[in-house]
Amino acid sequence: MSETRLGIDTWPDREDSSDYREWPIRQHLNRITMKRGMKVVVEAFPPETKERYLGLISPDGTIYINEDVPNWFKPFVLAHELGHLQLHANLDMTLYYSDKQMQRRVEAEADAFSKRLYKWVRWRMYGLD
Repeated sequence: MSETRLGIDTWPDREDSSDYREWPIRQHLNRITMKRGMKVVVEAFPPETKERYLGLISPDGTIYINEDVPNWFKPFVLAHELGHLQLHANLDMTLYYSDKQMQRRVEAEADAFSKRLYKWVRWRMYGLD
């Protein structure tokens, strides 16, 4: 298990990583999480969750990313989980797990947040802010 204030810095190099470490999205997510003192952990998920989840948030706000996710996709998983923290902090998880329609809506909102965050990073990257 690797843990730092931002797990991105400890992702193992693999053939699929190419230049992901230089991606502006990664650099901006690094700043966001460090500034807020957030913990991101990249580790192996248990077999029962490994196939179902790319990322999870613990009750203490730590973001866990499945180490089996390709390196190039980890920033997008992190952005999605940041969306959950921003949009769904007070979500009733019992209701979430019992209502499939709510699950779809909540996941779609987190996806939309990650897409907006990515667009914002691109604007900043090109100095359009």
